[in-house]
Amino acid sequence: MQSGKCGENVAWTLNSGTLTIGGTGDMENYSHDWKAPWYGQRYFIEKIVIKYGVTSISECAIYKCTRLTEITIPDSVTVIGGSAFSGCTSLTKIKIPNSVSEIGKASFINCTSLNKITISDNLKSIGDSAFSLCISLKEIEIPDGIAEIGNVTFSGCSNLKEITVPNGVTRIGKQAFSGCKKLTKVIIPNTVNEIAEEAFRACRSLTEIKIPDSVTIIGKKVFMNCKSLKEIRIPDNVIKIEGSLFDDCTNLKKIYYSEGLGFASKLKMGNTAQLISYKKQTAPPATKPTIHPFAKPVAKQPTQTHAEEIAQVREFLLLRFPDLVEIFASPTQTHDEKLRWKVDGKTLTVGGIREIKYYPYKDLPWNDNVSNIQRIVIEDGVEKIAAHAFEECTRLELVTISASVKTIGDLAFTFSYCGNRAVNGGRNVFWSLENGTLTIKKNPAVKSGADFSTGYETWEIVEKNIKAVKIERGIIPDKRFFDWLARMGNDIKVSF
Repeated sequence: MQSGKCGENVAWTLNSGTLTIGGTGDMENYSHDWKAPWYGQRYFIEKIVIKYGVTSISECAIYKCTRLTEITIPDSVTVIGGSAFSGCTSLTKIKIPNSVSEIGKASFINCTSLNKITISDNLKSIGDSAFSLCISLKEIEIPDGIAEIGNVTFSGCSNLKEITVPNGVTRIGKQAFSGCKKLTKVIIPNTVNEIAEEAFRACRSLTEIKIPDSVTIIGKKVFMNCKSLKEIRIPDNVIKIEGSLFDDCTNLKKIYYSEGLGFASKLKMGNTAQLISYKKQTAPPATKPTIHPFAKPVAKQPTQTHAEEIAQVREFLLLRFPDLVEIFASPTQTHDEKLRWKVDGKTLTVGGIREIKYYPYKDLPWNDNVSNIQRIVIEDGVEKIAAHAFEECTRLELVTISASVKTIGDLAFTFSYCGNRAVNGGRNVFWSLENGTLTIKKNPAVKSGADFSTGYETWEIVEKNIKAVKIERGIIPDKRFFDWLARMGNDIKVSF
Protein backbone atom coordinates (compact mmCIF):
# COMPACT_ATOMS: atom_id res chain seq x y z
CA MET A 1 0.00 0.00 0.00
CA GLN A 2 1.18 3.51 -0.78
CA SER A 3 -0.05 6.80 0.63
CA GLY A 4 0.64 10.49 0.84
CA LYS A 5 -0.87 13.98 0.78
CA CYS A 6 -2.64 15.54 -2.20
CA GLY A 7 -3.90 18.72 -0.58
CA GLU A 8 -3.50 20.72 2.59
CA ASN A 9 -6.03 18.52 4.39
CA VAL A 10 -6.45 15.78 1.80
CA ALA A 11 -4.62 12.44 1.69
CA TRP A 12 -4.53 9.42 -0.63
CA THR A 13 -3.87 5.70 -0.42
CA LEU A 14 -3.42 3.18 -3.20
CA ASN A 15 -4.06 -0.45 -2.37
CA SER A 16 -4.73 -3.39 -4.73
CA GLY A 17 -5.79 -1.19 -7.64
CA THR A 18 -8.07 1.09 -5.60
CA LEU A 19 -7.14 4.75 -5.13
CA THR A 20 -8.89 6.31 -2.12
CA ILE A 21 -8.86 10.09 -1.59
CA GLY A 22 -10.16 11.50 1.68
CA GLY A 23 -10.05 14.49 3.99
CA THR A 24 -11.52 17.98 3.83
CA GLY A 25 -11.13 20.80 1.32
CA ASP A 26 -9.63 20.99 -2.16
CA MET A 27 -7.14 18.65 -3.74
CA GLU A 28 -3.87 20.12 -4.95
CA ASN A 29 -3.89 21.08 -8.64
CA TYR A 30 -1.58 19.18 -10.97
CA SER A 31 -0.59 19.59 -14.62
CA HIS A 32 0.95 17.68 -17.50
CA ASP A 33 4.35 18.69 -16.09
CA TRP A 34 3.57 18.54 -12.35
CA LYS A 35 1.85 15.19 -12.12
CA ALA A 36 -0.23 13.65 -9.35
CA PRO A 37 1.76 11.48 -6.89
CA TRP A 38 0.01 8.33 -8.16
CA TYR A 39 0.69 9.11 -11.83
CA GLY A 40 3.44 6.50 -12.06
CA GLN A 41 0.95 3.90 -10.83
CA ARG A 42 -1.85 4.99 -13.14
CA TYR A 43 -1.78 1.77 -15.16
CA PHE A 44 -2.68 -0.21 -12.04
CA ILE A 45 -5.61 1.98 -10.90
CA GLU A 46 -8.98 0.34 -11.63
CA LYS A 47 -11.21 1.98 -9.02
CA ILE A 48 -11.28 5.39 -7.33
CA VAL A 49 -13.18 6.26 -4.17
CA ILE A 50 -13.39 9.94 -3.18
CA LYS A 51 -14.73 10.35 0.32
CA TYR A 52 -17.20 12.94 1.57
CA GLY A 53 -15.41 16.11 2.66
CA VAL A 54 -13.22 16.49 -0.41
CA THR A 55 -14.46 19.55 -2.31
CA SER A 56 -12.62 19.37 -5.64
CA ILE A 57 -11.19 16.90 -8.11
CA SER A 58 -8.15 18.84 -9.18
CA GLU A 59 -6.68 19.52 -12.59
CA CYS A 60 -5.04 16.46 -14.19
CA ALA A 61 -5.80 14.44 -11.03
CA ILE A 62 -6.91 11.26 -12.80
CA TYR A 63 -5.18 12.03 -16.11
CA LYS A 64 -4.49 8.93 -18.27
CA CYS A 65 -5.62 6.33 -15.74
CA THR A 66 -6.34 4.07 -18.69
CA ARG A 67 -7.59 1.08 -16.68
CA LEU A 68 -9.98 3.01 -14.48
CA THR A 69 -13.49 1.54 -14.75
CA GLU A 70 -15.22 2.76 -11.59
CA ILE A 71 -15.30 5.99 -9.59
CA THR A 72 -17.35 7.30 -6.69
CA ILE A 73 -17.76 11.09 -6.36
CA PRO A 74 -19.41 12.38 -3.16
CA ASP A 75 -21.83 15.32 -3.04
CA SER A 76 -19.24 17.43 -1.24
CA VAL A 77 -17.34 17.96 -4.52
CA THR A 78 -18.18 21.27 -6.21
CA VAL A 79 -15.53 21.50 -8.96
CA ILE A 80 -14.07 19.04 -11.45
CA GLY A 81 -10.84 20.56 -12.73
CA GLY A 82 -9.42 20.81 -16.23
CA SER A 83 -8.19 17.53 -17.75
CA ALA A 84 -9.22 15.79 -14.54
CA PHE A 85 -10.25 12.56 -16.32
CA SER A 86 -8.55 13.18 -19.65
CA GLY A 87 -7.58 9.96 -21.42
CA CYS A 88 -9.36 7.55 -19.02
CA THR A 89 -10.10 5.26 -21.94
CA SER A 90 -11.69 2.38 -19.95
CA LEU A 91 -14.17 4.49 -17.98
CA THR A 92 -17.69 3.64 -19.20
CA LYS A 93 -19.96 5.63 -16.89
CA ILE A 94 -19.84 8.40 -14.33
CA LYS A 95 -22.34 10.15 -12.07
CA ILE A 96 -21.62 13.78 -11.32
CA PRO A 97 -23.48 14.75 -8.12
CA ASN A 98 -25.73 17.80 -7.81
CA SER A 99 -23.11 19.56 -5.67
CA VAL A 100 -20.88 20.09 -8.74
CA SER A 101 -21.30 23.51 -10.33
CA GLU A 102 -18.25 23.56 -12.62
CA ILE A 103 -16.65 21.10 -15.05
CA GLY A 104 -13.29 22.33 -16.26
CA LYS A 105 -11.67 22.51 -19.68
CA ALA A 106 -10.90 19.14 -21.35
CA SER A 107 -12.02 17.36 -18.18
CA PHE A 108 -13.25 14.21 -19.99
CA ILE A 109 -11.52 14.59 -23.34
CA ASN A 110 -10.68 11.27 -25.04
CA CYS A 111 -12.64 9.11 -22.59
CA THR A 112 -13.33 6.84 -25.52
CA SER A 113 -15.40 4.21 -23.65
CA LEU A 114 -17.62 6.66 -21.77
CA ASN A 115 -21.21 5.95 -22.79
CA LYS A 116 -23.25 7.18 -19.83
CA ILE A 117 -22.97 10.46 -17.94
CA THR A 118 -25.33 11.71 -15.27
CA ILE A 119 -24.73 15.43 -14.88
CA SER A 120 -25.38 17.64 -11.88
CA ASP A 121 -28.68 19.56 -12.02
CA ASN A 122 -26.86 22.56 -10.54
CA LEU A 123 -24.09 22.74 -13.12
CA LYS A 124 -23.33 26.33 -14.18
CA SER A 125 -20.23 25.97 -16.34
CA ILE A 126 -18.81 23.40 -18.78
CA GLY A 127 -15.30 24.17 -19.99
CA ASP A 128 -14.06 24.08 -23.58
CA SER A 129 -13.41 20.57 -24.96
CA ALA A 130 -14.90 19.01 -21.82
CA PHE A 131 -16.35 15.94 -23.59
CA SER A 132 -14.48 16.09 -26.87
CA LEU A 133 -13.68 12.71 -28.49
CA CYS A 134 -15.96 10.73 -26.16
CA ILE A 135 -16.70 8.51 -29.14
CA SER A 136 -18.94 6.04 -27.24
CA LEU A 137 -21.29 8.71 -25.88
CA LYS A 138 -24.76 8.33 -27.42
CA GLU A 139 -26.78 10.77 -25.34
CA ILE A 140 -26.32 13.43 -22.71
CA GLU A 141 -28.77 15.69 -20.92
CA ILE A 142 -27.40 19.17 -20.35
CA PRO A 143 -29.14 20.82 -17.38
CA ASP A 144 -30.75 24.26 -17.38
CA GLY A 145 -28.53 26.93 -15.91
CA ILE A 146 -25.68 26.65 -18.40
CA ALA A 147 -25.06 30.00 -20.07
CA GLU A 148 -22.87 28.78 -22.93
CA ILE A 149 -21.92 25.60 -24.78
CA GLY A 150 -18.17 26.18 -24.93
CA ASN A 151 -15.76 25.77 -27.80
CA VAL A 152 -15.13 22.17 -28.93
CA THR A 153 -17.23 20.89 -26.00
CA PHE A 154 -18.66 17.82 -27.77
CA SER A 155 -16.46 17.81 -30.86
CA GLY A 156 -15.81 14.32 -32.20
CA CYS A 157 -18.53 12.60 -30.14
CA SER A 158 -19.19 10.46 -33.17
CA ASN A 159 -22.02 8.36 -31.65
CA LEU A 160 -24.03 11.23 -30.19
CA LYS A 161 -27.47 11.09 -31.85
CA GLU A 162 -29.59 13.91 -30.42
CA ILE A 163 -28.92 17.02 -28.40
CA THR A 164 -31.20 19.50 -26.68
CA VAL A 165 -29.52 22.78 -25.86
CA PRO A 166 -31.08 23.93 -22.55
CA ASN A 167 -32.98 27.14 -22.00
CA GLY A 168 -30.75 29.97 -20.90
CA VAL A 169 -27.84 29.19 -23.22
CA THR A 170 -26.97 32.31 -25.21
CA ARG A 171 -24.04 31.06 -27.29
CA ILE A 172 -23.02 27.81 -28.98
CA GLY A 173 -19.24 27.93 -29.21
CA LYS A 174 -16.78 27.29 -32.00
CA GLN A 175 -16.77 23.66 -33.18
CA ALA A 176 -19.00 22.77 -30.23
CA PHE A 177 -20.52 19.73 -32.01
CA SER A 178 -18.18 19.41 -35.00
CA GLY A 179 -17.54 15.88 -36.18
CA CYS A 180 -20.61 14.42 -34.42
CA LYS A 181 -21.25 12.29 -37.49
CA LYS A 182 -24.34 10.43 -36.14
CA LEU A 183 -26.09 13.51 -34.79
CA THR A 184 -29.51 13.64 -36.47
CA LYS A 185 -31.45 16.21 -34.45
CA VAL A 186 -30.60 19.39 -32.53
CA ILE A 187 -33.06 21.50 -30.55
CA ILE A 188 -31.91 25.06 -29.94
CA PRO A 189 -33.86 27.29 -27.49
CA ASN A 190 -35.05 30.81 -28.17
CA THR A 191 -32.36 32.19 -25.84
CA VAL A 192 -29.40 31.54 -28.16
CA ASN A 193 -28.19 34.64 -29.99
CA GLU A 194 -24.93 33.35 -31.51
CA ILE A 195 -23.91 30.13 -33.23
CA ALA A 196 -20.14 30.36 -33.61
CA GLU A 197 -18.04 29.14 -36.52
CA GLU A 198 -18.00 25.45 -37.41
CA ALA A 199 -20.37 24.66 -34.54
CA PHE A 200 -21.99 21.77 -36.47
CA ARG A 201 -19.35 21.15 -39.11
CA ALA A 202 -19.22 17.55 -40.44
CA CYS A 203 -22.43 16.50 -38.66
CA ARG A 204 -23.10 14.31 -41.66
CA SER A 205 -26.35 12.75 -40.43
CA LEU A 206 -27.99 15.99 -39.32
CA THR A 207 -31.42 16.19 -40.93
CA GLU A 208 -33.34 18.44 -38.57
CA ILE A 209 -32.36 21.73 -37.00
CA LYS A 210 -34.35 24.89 -36.34
CA ILE A 211 -32.48 28.16 -35.94
CA PRO A 212 -34.60 30.16 -33.49
CA ASP A 213 -35.61 33.77 -34.06
CA SER A 214 -33.36 34.87 -31.19
CA VAL A 215 -30.19 34.16 -33.22
CA THR A 216 -28.53 37.27 -34.63
CA ILE A 217 -25.00 36.00 -35.47
CA ILE A 218 -24.05 32.86 -37.43
CA GLY A 219 -20.33 32.17 -37.88
CA LYS A 220 -18.55 30.79 -40.91
CA LYS A 221 -18.76 27.11 -41.89
CA VAL A 222 -21.34 26.38 -39.18
CA PHE A 223 -23.04 23.65 -41.26
CA MET A 224 -20.17 22.78 -43.58
CA ASN A 225 -20.20 19.12 -44.69
CA CYS A 226 -23.66 18.46 -43.19
CA LYS A 227 -24.48 16.15 -46.07
CA SER A 228 -27.95 15.04 -44.88
CA LEU A 229 -29.40 18.52 -44.37
CA LYS A 230 -32.15 19.20 -46.94
CA GLU A 231 -33.89 22.43 -45.89
CA ILE A 232 -33.14 25.22 -43.47
CA ARG A 233 -34.62 28.57 -42.51
CA ILE A 234 -32.51 31.61 -41.64
CA PRO A 235 -34.49 33.81 -39.23
CA ASP A 236 -34.99 37.45 -40.23
CA ASN A 237 -33.40 38.72 -37.00
CA VAL A 238 -29.94 37.62 -38.16
CA ILE A 239 -27.69 40.63 -38.68
CA LYS A 240 -24.39 38.86 -39.41
CA ILE A 241 -23.57 35.76 -41.45
CA GLU A 242 -20.04 34.71 -42.32
CA GLY A 243 -19.10 32.82 -45.48
CA SER A 244 -19.20 29.13 -46.47
CA LEU A 245 -22.12 28.50 -44.13
CA PHE A 246 -23.39 25.52 -46.15
CA ASP A 247 -20.22 24.52 -48.01
CA ASP A 248 -20.30 20.87 -49.13
CA CYS A 249 -23.91 20.35 -47.99
CA THR A 250 -24.53 18.17 -51.03
CA ASN A 251 -28.18 17.32 -50.28
CA LEU A 252 -29.31 20.81 -49.30
CA LYS A 253 -32.17 21.80 -51.62
CA LYS A 254 -33.79 24.90 -50.10
CA ILE A 255 -32.59 27.81 -47.98
CA TYR A 256 -35.31 30.15 -46.73
CA TYR A 257 -34.05 33.64 -45.91
CA SER A 258 -35.17 37.22 -45.49
CA GLU A 259 -34.49 39.18 -48.67
CA GLY A 260 -32.76 42.54 -48.45
CA LEU A 261 -30.18 41.77 -45.78
CA GLY A 262 -27.37 41.15 -48.26
CA PHE A 263 -26.69 37.53 -47.33
CA ALA A 264 -27.58 35.81 -50.58
CA SER A 265 -24.02 35.44 -51.91
CA LYS A 266 -22.76 34.01 -48.62
CA LEU A 267 -25.64 31.56 -48.38
CA LYS A 268 -24.88 30.24 -51.87
CA MET A 269 -21.18 29.55 -51.21
CA GLY A 270 -20.25 25.91 -51.79
CA ASN A 271 -23.76 24.51 -52.40
CA THR A 272 -26.44 24.30 -55.11
CA ALA A 273 -29.50 24.92 -52.93
CA GLN A 274 -32.37 27.12 -54.08
CA LEU A 275 -32.61 30.43 -52.23
CA ILE A 276 -36.22 31.25 -51.36
CA SER A 277 -36.88 34.66 -49.88
CA TYR A 278 -39.71 35.37 -47.49
CA LYS A 279 -41.10 37.96 -49.89
CA LYS A 280 -41.34 35.56 -52.82
CA GLN A 281 -42.76 32.62 -50.90
CA THR A 282 -44.09 32.18 -47.44
CA ALA A 283 -41.49 30.49 -45.36
CA PRO A 284 -42.41 27.07 -44.03
CA PRO A 285 -43.29 26.74 -40.38
CA ALA A 286 -40.18 26.94 -38.24
CA THR A 287 -40.69 23.36 -37.17
CA LYS A 288 -39.65 20.11 -38.75
CA PRO A 289 -39.02 20.51 -42.52
CA THR A 290 -41.32 18.50 -44.79
CA ILE A 291 -39.61 15.45 -46.28
CA HIS A 292 -41.38 13.43 -48.97
CA PRO A 293 -42.38 9.98 -47.65
CA PHE A 294 -40.82 8.33 -50.69
CA ALA A 295 -37.58 10.28 -50.54
CA LYS A 296 -34.49 8.16 -50.92
CA PRO A 297 -32.76 7.47 -47.62
CA VAL A 298 -29.47 9.21 -47.02
CA ALA A 299 -26.60 6.94 -47.86
CA LYS A 300 -25.11 5.34 -44.78
CA GLN A 301 -21.66 6.64 -44.00
CA PRO A 302 -18.88 4.04 -43.83
CA THR A 303 -17.84 2.87 -40.41
CA GLN A 304 -14.73 4.58 -39.10
CA THR A 305 -12.11 3.34 -36.72
CA HIS A 306 -11.23 5.14 -33.53
CA ALA A 307 -8.13 6.54 -35.19
CA GLU A 308 -10.07 7.79 -38.22
CA GLU A 309 -12.61 9.50 -35.99
CA ILE A 310 -9.83 11.28 -34.11
CA ALA A 311 -8.12 12.27 -37.36
CA GLN A 312 -11.42 13.66 -38.67
CA VAL A 313 -11.71 16.13 -35.82
CA ARG A 314 -8.07 16.89 -35.03
CA GLU A 315 -8.22 19.92 -37.28
CA PHE A 316 -11.18 21.21 -35.27
CA LEU A 317 -9.37 20.74 -31.96
CA LEU A 318 -6.18 22.46 -33.02
CA LEU A 319 -7.43 25.12 -35.41
CA ARG A 320 -8.07 27.69 -32.72
CA PHE A 321 -7.07 25.91 -29.52
CA PRO A 322 -3.32 25.26 -29.72
CA ASP A 323 -3.16 24.77 -25.95
CA LEU A 324 -4.63 21.30 -26.54
CA VAL A 325 -1.62 20.32 -28.61
CA GLU A 326 -0.11 18.12 -25.87
CA ILE A 327 -3.14 15.86 -25.90
CA PHE A 328 -4.11 15.79 -29.57
CA ALA A 329 -1.47 17.30 -31.79
CA SER A 330 -0.87 16.16 -35.33
CA PRO A 331 2.25 14.05 -35.72
CA THR A 332 5.15 16.23 -36.81
CA GLN A 333 7.90 15.13 -39.15
CA THR A 334 10.64 15.24 -36.52
CA HIS A 335 11.16 11.48 -36.71
CA ASP A 336 13.82 9.78 -38.82
CA GLU A 337 12.75 9.80 -42.46
CA LYS A 338 13.90 6.17 -42.73
CA LEU A 339 11.48 5.10 -40.02
CA ARG A 340 9.04 2.53 -41.38
CA TRP A 341 5.88 1.77 -39.42
CA LYS A 342 2.33 0.64 -39.92
CA VAL A 343 -0.71 -0.15 -37.82
CA ASP A 344 -2.76 -3.15 -38.90
CA GLY A 345 -5.77 -3.58 -36.63
CA LYS A 346 -4.30 -3.58 -33.13
CA THR A 347 -0.74 -4.41 -34.21
CA LEU A 348 2.01 -1.80 -34.62
CA THR A 349 5.01 -2.88 -36.72
CA VAL A 350 8.16 -0.71 -36.57
CA GLY A 351 11.42 -0.99 -38.51
CA GLY A 352 13.64 0.56 -41.15
CA ILE A 353 16.03 2.19 -38.68
CA ARG A 354 18.71 1.07 -36.21
CA GLU A 355 17.34 3.03 -33.25
CA ILE A 356 13.72 3.66 -32.28
CA LYS A 357 13.82 6.96 -30.47
CA TYR A 358 11.62 8.39 -27.75
CA TYR A 359 9.01 10.85 -29.00
CA PRO A 360 6.80 13.07 -26.84
CA TYR A 361 3.16 12.11 -27.28
CA LYS A 362 2.46 15.00 -29.63
CA ASP A 363 5.25 13.84 -31.97
CA LEU A 364 4.54 10.10 -31.93
CA PRO A 365 4.27 8.97 -35.56
CA TRP A 366 1.53 6.52 -34.53
CA ASN A 367 -0.26 8.70 -31.97
CA ASP A 368 -3.59 8.41 -33.86
CA ASN A 369 -3.63 4.72 -32.95
CA VAL A 370 -1.84 4.65 -29.62
CA SER A 371 -4.90 3.82 -27.51
CA ASN A 372 -5.75 0.83 -29.73
CA ILE A 373 -2.33 -0.81 -29.95
CA GLN A 374 -2.18 -4.18 -28.17
CA ARG A 375 0.76 -5.77 -29.98
CA ILE A 376 4.10 -4.41 -31.18
CA VAL A 377 6.39 -6.11 -33.69
CA ILE A 378 9.98 -4.84 -33.91
CA GLU A 379 11.47 -5.78 -37.28
CA ASP A 380 14.91 -7.20 -37.92
CA GLY A 381 17.61 -4.54 -38.18
CA VAL A 382 16.50 -2.51 -35.20
CA GLU A 383 19.31 -2.53 -32.61
CA LYS A 384 18.17 -0.07 -29.97
CA ILE A 385 14.85 0.99 -28.43
CA ALA A 386 15.12 4.21 -26.44
CA ALA A 387 13.91 4.69 -22.87
CA HIS A 388 10.15 5.31 -22.62
CA ALA A 389 9.76 4.75 -26.40
CA PHE A 390 6.42 2.89 -26.13
CA GLU A 391 5.22 3.97 -22.69
CA GLU A 392 2.10 5.57 -24.22
CA CYS A 393 0.91 2.16 -25.51
CA THR A 394 -0.97 1.46 -22.31
CA ARG A 395 -3.07 -1.44 -23.62
CA LEU A 396 -0.05 -3.42 -24.76
CA GLU A 397 -0.36 -7.20 -24.32
CA LEU A 398 2.34 -8.69 -26.55
CA VAL A 399 5.69 -7.61 -27.99
CA THR A 400 7.70 -9.48 -30.62
CA ILE A 401 11.32 -8.31 -30.74
CA SER A 402 13.83 -9.33 -33.40
CA ALA A 403 17.15 -10.91 -32.49
CA SER A 404 18.97 -7.81 -33.76
CA VAL A 405 17.85 -5.73 -30.77
CA LYS A 406 20.72 -5.31 -28.28
CA THR A 407 19.53 -2.39 -26.15
CA ILE A 408 16.16 -1.46 -24.65
CA GLY A 409 16.10 1.69 -22.52
CA ASP A 410 14.54 2.22 -19.13
CA LEU A 411 10.76 1.69 -19.03
CA ALA A 412 10.50 1.45 -22.81
CA PHE A 413 7.28 -0.55 -22.33
CA THR A 414 4.56 -0.38 -19.69
CA PHE A 415 5.48 -3.86 -18.45
CA SER A 416 9.17 -3.12 -17.91
CA TYR A 417 8.46 -3.25 -14.17
CA CYS A 418 9.41 -6.58 -12.61
CA GLY A 419 9.40 -5.94 -8.87
CA ASN A 420 7.29 -7.78 -6.33
CA ARG A 421 6.08 -4.58 -4.67
CA ALA A 422 3.82 -1.92 -6.10
CA VAL A 423 5.15 1.52 -5.23
CA ASN A 424 4.84 5.13 -6.30
CA GLY A 425 6.30 5.20 -9.80
CA GLY A 426 5.21 1.71 -10.85
CA ARG A 427 6.92 -1.15 -9.01
CA ASN A 428 9.99 -1.38 -6.87
CA VAL A 429 12.19 -2.85 -9.62
CA PHE A 430 12.37 -2.59 -13.42
CA TRP A 431 14.56 -3.97 -16.18
CA SER A 432 16.36 -2.73 -19.26
CA LEU A 433 18.65 -4.32 -21.84
CA GLU A 434 22.11 -2.83 -22.35
CA ASN A 435 24.15 -4.33 -25.19
CA GLY A 436 22.68 -7.76 -24.55
CA THR A 437 22.89 -7.54 -20.76
CA LEU A 438 19.61 -7.73 -18.87
CA THR A 439 20.02 -5.04 -16.22
CA ILE A 440 17.67 -5.16 -13.22
CA LYS A 441 17.46 -1.83 -11.43
CA LYS A 442 15.89 -0.17 -8.43
CA ASN A 443 13.05 2.21 -9.11
CA PRO A 444 14.48 5.63 -8.14
CA ALA A 445 11.04 6.65 -6.86
CA VAL A 446 11.40 4.13 -4.01
CA LYS A 447 13.02 5.13 -0.75
CA SER A 448 16.30 3.48 0.15
CA GLY A 449 15.92 0.60 2.56
CA ALA A 450 12.67 -0.56 0.97
CA ASP A 451 11.94 -4.09 -0.23
CA PHE A 452 13.62 -4.51 -3.61
CA SER A 453 12.68 -8.13 -4.23
CA THR A 454 12.02 -9.25 -7.80
CA GLY A 455 10.74 -12.29 -9.60
CA TYR A 456 8.23 -11.27 -12.25
CA GLU A 457 9.71 -12.42 -15.56
CA THR A 458 8.37 -9.60 -17.68
CA TRP A 459 11.63 -9.64 -19.64
CA GLU A 460 10.64 -12.91 -21.34
CA ILE A 461 9.93 -10.94 -24.52
CA VAL A 462 13.72 -10.49 -24.96
CA GLU A 463 14.95 -13.88 -23.73
CA LYS A 464 16.69 -14.68 -27.02
CA ASN A 465 18.47 -11.31 -26.88
CA ILE A 466 19.91 -11.79 -23.37
CA LYS A 467 23.59 -12.72 -23.11
CA ALA A 468 24.15 -11.81 -19.46
CA VAL A 469 22.35 -10.50 -16.37
CA LYS A 470 23.42 -7.67 -14.10
CA ILE A 471 21.53 -7.06 -10.86
CA GLU A 472 21.90 -3.75 -9.08
CA ARG A 473 23.18 -3.98 -5.52
CA GLY A 474 20.40 -4.27 -2.95
CA ILE A 475 17.95 -6.11 -5.23
CA ILE A 476 16.95 -9.55 -3.93
CA PRO A 477 15.92 -12.10 -6.60
CA ASP A 478 13.36 -14.64 -5.42
CA LYS A 479 12.81 -18.29 -6.41
CA ARG A 480 11.02 -17.40 -9.63
CA PHE A 481 14.09 -15.54 -10.88
CA PHE A 482 16.38 -18.51 -10.21
CA ASP A 483 13.89 -20.90 -11.83
CA TRP A 484 14.00 -18.72 -14.94
CA LEU A 485 17.79 -18.62 -14.82
CA ALA A 486 17.97 -22.43 -14.58
CA ARG A 487 15.68 -22.75 -17.57
CA MET A 488 17.95 -20.47 -19.61
CA GLY A 489 20.97 -22.76 -19.01
CA ASN A 490 24.57 -22.14 -18.06
CA ASP A 491 25.35 -19.71 -20.88
CA ILE A 492 23.89 -16.76 -18.98
CA LYS A 493 26.41 -15.00 -16.73
CA VAL A 494 25.07 -13.16 -13.67
CA SER A 495 26.80 -10.30 -11.89
CA PHE A 496 25.81 -8.24 -8.89
